[in-house]
Amino acid sequence: MAERARRVVAVAARVAIGALIVGGVGALAHLPLGAAPTDAALRVVLRTQQARIEICRERTADELARLPAHMRQARDCRETAVDYRLRVAIDGRTLIDRVVAHRGVRRNRPLFLDERMRVAPGRRRVEIEFAPIVGEDLGDAARDLPRYRTDREITFEVGRIVVESPSP
Repeated sequence: MAERARRVVAVAARVAIGALIVGGVGALAHLPLGAAPTDAALRVVLRTQQARIEICRERTADELARLPAHMRQARDCRETAVDYRLRVAIDGRTLIDRVVAHRGVRRNRPLFLDERMRVAPGRRRVEIEFAPIVGEDLGDAARDLPRYRTDREITFEVGRIVVESPSP
């Protein structure tokens, strides 16, 4: 009988210790960390795989003659990645103005954007523009690339994050 009582006490002690640990972790999880927020945030999230274009040109007769027979194609085409410019302005004040470049050794990864910035609470005019950087070397091929733009008023609340994902 004494052995059984010892087992019951041991199990009860394990349960009590487990409950204390769980209760302690729960109490610690509810402790406030740092000061209460005084501002809001804007998060701009965007991903596009359509930032690549193909540039083609016709080869001259001399160029074709210099190529081996199995490589003689009248059109020479190359694919290139186009970088984009991100501009974010709130109430006319520019917060971000930078180039978003392709990643990867061959610059073949999709453009991915995840920016977060602090914003004063209240009603604000938010302008977001994500447009391709088109040089003269790209010609008309870059005309069809998507451009993303948002221009609207948003109410920012203290401690809240507004997520914007501009669409073409």
